[in-house]
Amino acid sequence: MQKKLFYFLIILLSACSSNISVNEITNSDNIAYYNNKVFTGTAVDIDENDKVRVKVTYKDGIKILTELFYPSGNMQSEWKYGVSQISVKRFYKSGKIESEETFDKKLVRNGESKSYYKNGRLKRKWNFKNGVRDGLQQNYYGDGTLSDETETTEGIQNGYMRIYSRDGKLEKEVYYKNGIQVSI
Repeated sequence: MQKKLFYFLIILLSACSSNISVNEITNSDNIAYYNNKVFTGTAVDIDENDKVRVKVTYKDGIKILTELFYPSGNMQSEWKYGVSQISVKRFYKSGKIESEETFDKKLVRNGESKSYYKNGRLKRKWNFKNGVRDGLQQNYYGDGTLSDETETTEGIQNGYMRIYSRDGKLEKEVYYKNGIQVSI
């Protein structure tokens, strides 16, 4: 933990002391350069009130993290770039997480996508494959109890849809095959 904190402080101090602007970074073949050298470090974009609005971190010319900030200074979103996917967290102005999603390099949703109510409780948990809902899709009431769930295949209802009461009891169950209701 101390090692991570140390590296974070180094990156933060280098960003503050160097004040490299996001606009000063050039890209060629997806490699970032500053002063014609492969860039490692953090570049920032400052608004008219001297507040950091964007912070982009690079390692060996590869973008590894983008952070966007509200004018208040709170984090608006965080984009972590992996080898094959991008993990995105969005935040409410209060600082609580609004959503968490995973995209491929072409910004197509793949994997689990979660969104949250302002109170921090889970709102929905959906699964995506190639940009369409695929797998179990779940929605929740504001108190965190399961509201409904639907099984989908390639964006089409395929399997059970279940609706629950606020006290968690199953109220209705419907079976779908290729988007058509076949039983109640």
